[in-house]
Amino acid sequence: MSSEKKSKKKQKVQAETPARPAAKSPGYETSDAHVKPLVYFGIGLTLLGCVSTCVCLELEERWSAEVDSRSTANPMSEYRATPTAPLLQATTRVELEAYERTEEEVLTGYAWIDQESGVVRIPIEQAMELVLERGLPDATEPEIDE
Repeated sequence: MSSEKKSKKKQKVQAETPARPAAKSPGYETSDAHVKPLVYFGIGLTLLGCVSTCVCLELEERWSAEVDSRSTANPMSEYRATPTAPLLQATTRVELEAYERTEEEVLTGYAWIDQESGVVRIPIEQAMELVLERGLPDATEPEIDE
């Protein structure tokens, strides 16, 4: 009786399950990607990047000009007592440019370091060429008094 029940149950399950048509798909995608939408997406993305870059550069230029035009000291600074060091810089961009100019002059210009003993400062490029030609001076050991 149990084998009859099993066979009836099997027939019932087979009757309820719809018959599948034979698989005709090869198991992989048979069509290529649509190129037109991909090209439009790429062009749009490129344009978005270019426009964003232009907007950022324009904003940076405007804000830099605004900061440069306002590069004066704080108007309240004359009413307050000057605190002890370190002090904040009021016009950082102007001070940085002045610092870079003085450093460039030191690296590329001539000047007396000690005129009495004949020590001069020469441009760094010329100093490097002289070191290559002449070599570094020998280090002498300091004399120790005992």
